[in-house]
Amino acid sequence: MHQKTPKQLVNSGLKFQALEPRIMFDGAAVFTAAEAIDQLENQNLTQIQTDINQSDSVEILLKNKDTKKEIVFIDKGVDDYQSIVSSIDSSKSIYLIDTQENGFEKIQDVLSNQTDVDAIHIVGHANVGQVVLGNSVLNAETINSFKSNLESIGESLTKDGDILFYGCNLAKGEQGKLFVQQIGNITQADIAASDDITGQGGDWDLEKRIFEKRGLGFILKLLFF
Repeated sequence: MHQKTPKQLVNSGLKFQALEPRIMFDGAAVFTAAEAIDQLENQNLTQIQTDINQSDSVEILLKNKDTKKEIVFIDKGVDDYQSIVSSIDSSKSIYLIDTQENGFEKIQDVLSNQTDVDAIHIVGHANVGQVVLGNSVLNAETINSFKSNLESIGESLTKDGDILFYGCNLAKGEQGKLFVQQIGNITQADIAASDDITGQGGDWDLEKRIFEKRGLGFILKLLFF
């Protein structure tokens, strides 16, 4: 995987149009024209006129983003999950996880034989260093039993692929940070997770992104506005 800038990572975020348009907008609208052109060049887009204006830059960025393959998994145990489903833009595939099934096996099954996924979004209940998805509980004590699932999930991603967890406090504190790093180690993916309350009564920001594959082990604040 190539190292990503915060600006590039924002474009991987899940777009909740109705729930949090202020927080979850892709971020492209706040780029200057120069930043937009630079972003386009980084993505090997050519034949961009030098006098392109800001609105045109944003439009091209969003069109390019729509070509990405992103898959969303939502635990049906999440409060008002139907509203979340209806708020996700149509460019993303959505799968629901029943509360009585192994969520990580479900993700593995869906992604089986795929190798071109740009981003996996996982919406479910979480706490510090723990994810609950369906009837499966992933934490430091159980992570080894999910290792094969996580490895398979990671193999479905492109070399620049992301896994984004939307759940309360997952990456909070040293315990949460280390847990997210463990997931990154196993999946060999860039991981994003929240360190505060997510969803109803909170926000949809993913404050912490860990780049463990490259051994950097640092945390970046997202640039959502």
